Amino acid sequence: MRKIISLRARIILTLSVLVLTVIGCGVVTIWYAEAIESLFTRVVDKDVTSFRVAVDLETALARQKGFTSYYFMDGNPDWLRQLEQNHQIFNKTLREARESVQTEMGRNILDRIWSEYSNYNDSRRQVIGFYQKGGKEAGFRLHMEIRRQFMDIYNLCERYKGIHEKSIARARNEVLSRTRFNNAMIMVFIQVAGMTGVLLAYILFKQVLEPIRQL
Repeated sequence: MRKIISLRARIILTLSVLVLTVIGCGVVTIWYAEAIESLFTRVVDKDVTSFRVAVDLETALARQKGFTSYYFMDGNPDWLRQLEQNHQIFNKTLREARESVQTEMGRNILDRIWSEYSNYNDSRRQVIGFYQKGGKEAGFRLHMEIRRQFMDIYNLCERYKGIHEKSIARARNEVLSRTRFNNAMIMVFIQVAGMTGVLLAYILFKQVLEPIRQL
């Protein structure tokens, strides 16, 4: 082999492998940085924003709970004023969610929320109408029925929020997977660079420095 490959060729070959290894390590690092930047941009711009809207939607619905019962107990119209405020906040948040939704599954859930909430709100107005006219017994019966509607809508809000929680979790797992791959590739390059460096040192010592020393 020594006769086939000259000393000069062996040194050039070894240096080439070493240089390519360093370049490869740099390329992998740059690729990883760009991939992570792209992933985080997507997560922040889409998933985190959508998750925040989903949380706001669930909160706006939860804040409506109890006002109709409070009005039933003491007849204070201030409860209805607060209920209307939270109702408007919920509608506004629901519109934002429908404008920003990215997936077909999320869009279907929001359509169901919109439809079921409209029915729920109509029934709730009927309950309040009964209470305002003194029909507390009829109002209370209908009130008991719409509580199930409220929980159905709340569960849909939970499902919608869960979609974005899972999307963020997938992005996190993707980051971890890419990080493990990047670390593995860098370790390979480090090992190749180390072995190439040792080989180069051996060639220089055995076939350059040692013959010079023997002169």
